[in-house]
Amino acid sequence: MLVKTSKLLFSLVFFFNSIFLFSQDQTDAQKEINALFQKVNLNRRSTDSIKKFATQILKISENNKLPVSQIRALSLLGVTENRKRNFQKSIVFFYKGKSLAKKHKQIKAFYGLLNNIALNHMHTSYADSATYYFKKLEKHYVLEKDFIAANMARMNMGANYYLANHLDSSLYYFKKSVQGFKAQKNTTSRMPIKNFIASNFNRISDIYILKKDYQKTVAYADSSLRIAKEINFKPTIPQSYNLLARAYKHLGNKELSDQFYALEKTAKNGARINPNNAMTIISGNTRSRVAKNNDLNDRLNEKDQKKEFLKSGLFIVLLVLFIVLIFGFIILKNYRTNRKELDKLQEELEEFNNQHTIQKPTDNFIHLKSKAVINTNEILYLKSDGHYVEIYMRNKNNPEIERSSLTEILTLLPPKDFIRIHRSFIVNIHTIKIINATQLMLENGIWIKLSRTYKQQLKEILNKK
Repeated sequence: MLVKTSKLLFSLVFFFNSIFLFSQDQTDAQKEINALFQKVNLNRRSTDSIKKFATQILKISENNKLPVSQIRALSLLGVTENRKRNFQKSIVFFYKGKSLAKKHKQIKAFYGLLNNIALNHMHTSYADSATYYFKKLEKHYVLEKDFIAANMARMNMGANYYLANHLDSSLYYFKKSVQGFKAQKNTTSRMPIKNFIASNFNRISDIYILKKDYQKTVAYADSSLRIAKEINFKPTIPQSYNLLARAYKHLGNKELSDQFYALEKTAKNGARINPNNAMTIISGNTRSRVAKNNDLNDRLNEKDQKKEFLKSGLFIVLLVLFIVLIFGFIILKNYRTNRKELDKLQEELEEFNNQHTIQKPTDNFIHLKSKAVINTNEILYLKSDGHYVEIYMRNKNNPEIERSSLTEILTLLPPKDFIRIHRSFIVNIHTIKIINATQLMLENGIWIKLSRTYKQQLKEILNKK
């Protein structure tokens, strides 16, 4: 439910922003663009239609040098690709729109696209980069005193940590978001603030049941239920009943537990709950999914299965949980070790790039066999493709092609600025924004593989500098 709610909010907020019409003082090109935006509005349920109209808008905008329309068209194309689950194409459109918004000082559009990028990364499990962007959004909206947007960024940050099973961090941001929304309770904004509060209370309750703090589970689920009933916010009501039922079961109050299970069933229109359908109503958090499915199986088996079968099922559950705990312990231990190493490497990268910015690098040109002359400061990365090397540059859609090898071309590049990070890739160190265990993210949002062999060389360069 968390993922579906976030995606719906993401699509709606952006979609209605994208179809907003421009001023009345219009050129012919602008009139044509506005007519296309109206067609987008009329066909908003058809992804193919939106993509077709957005492509036309982008072409007209580029030909007539209308950057605001370009930005909105790129945003629409990013949303349509996201709906089709073409996440790589989606992120490319969002990054192009963000770069254009920054160039033309369209601040609201810039941060709207940054939010779309963050949500895209969150739903594709790039938790590190999603966290990076959500923190930038929170900081910006606090400075702008747009506290509702800041609280939404905190809520999304909580969701990001929740999906990654970092429950303490998730709890911190959900509570911070709730405090912020409560402070806005007298606002004239049309944003559904109580909906957000009810939803966040529900998520906090879910976290506490995973932490086995059942008294707090009851307190927050009850608060969520009270607000949801007050505003008739139906999505959280059955979930709150389920949390209350499970919490009271753990507290040993079977009577109350059975009552809330019955209310949950009524809230779902009396439909029988089964494991196959349960997947559509649970959150994307792995631990929460396991806990809810286990609880669901217990209830389904309670009346129908014999005692011997229950014992056998219990043994299987315990065995699975034991294996999960062992793997969880190993993964957690490795994660903490790698996290410390990556945090240190990220700090060294930021310090290295800050020094580079202060020193104002001079232009450095190289001459290729193809007779092309390239300023190395404009290079993002180089990729090996058989007997050729593709050179990707800033502000260019297509790469320069050179018949050479990475080893040969590396000798032409300034060693203080370029490093080989994989047998197929060389990158400009100053374009690296995020480093994780196996990949690098460059300033244009592209992720490139980082091999263990070359990772040590990168550490040594950053540490030395």
